[in-house]
Amino acid sequence: MYIFEIVKPGTWLESEDRDWNWEIEGILRSLECQFYEANLALNMFLHTLQRDRTSPSTEQWEADANRRSEIRREVEQKYENPYDHSVWDEIHLETGIIFKREQWQSGKLPREFEHNQVFMHARAFLYALDSFDKFLRVLKNQSKVPPKVSELHDEIGTCFPDLRGVRM
Repeated sequence: MYIFEIVKPGTWLESEDRDWNWEIEGILRSLECQFYEANLALNMFLHTLQRDRTSPSTEQWEADANRRSEIRREVEQKYENPYDHSVWDEIHLETGIIFKREQWQSGKLPREFEHNQVFMHARAFLYALDSFDKFLRVLKNQSKVPPKVSELHDEIGTCFPDLRGVRM
């Protein structure tokens, strides 16, 4: 797990201009929110990637195969001649439906859900990073902001030159 932190050397900004304070503090809060959202999405992406790399245990595979066989036998009892080739597809389909619904009922996610989680987390990371970049651009264009902010915004563009294109 990667945990990136933000260290704030104070509680609020010191300025005579209260409107400027309010606006800049709002932008900084938004930056912080996007920073942590990107950090969390990255960790969720890596966790899901690791989870998807591990295949089910032999015991789980055998238990699933046995349960499918049990269901198939139950479904076959509904047919006069379950060995007739014309009903094999129906039996196979009904067996699959019953098995999947049992799995879902017991809390197991559909395979398609598990498969797509990694892509959702990747997109969440890209969107958060892109939003961070946009808020930093807004901040750098404000008056009385240190020139370092502009340098940091340029650095993001250098490190992630195709961020917007990849996100789209």
